[in-house]
Amino acid sequence: MNETDRFRARLLFYWKENEMYFGLRLLLYFTHVYLVFVASVLPGIDDFLPVFAEKFLQRKQGSNLLLAIF
Repeated sequence: MNETDRFRARLLFYWKENEMYFGLRLLLYFTHVYLVFVASVLPGIDDFLPVFAEKFLQRKQGSNLLLAIF
């Protein structure tokens, strides 16, 4: 067994030993990334939603006006 084979064997052993923690680490990482993403996006949504709601209501009022006329 040469040095490369020993390295591969140690790497495989390390992976098998820590395989059960891999999913947990992945979950914790993506939870953290998701929370940071949400925290960075919320201020922008706060500015965007009133504009969207105002445009939606204006369209709705316009369509109601058309329905009332015809």
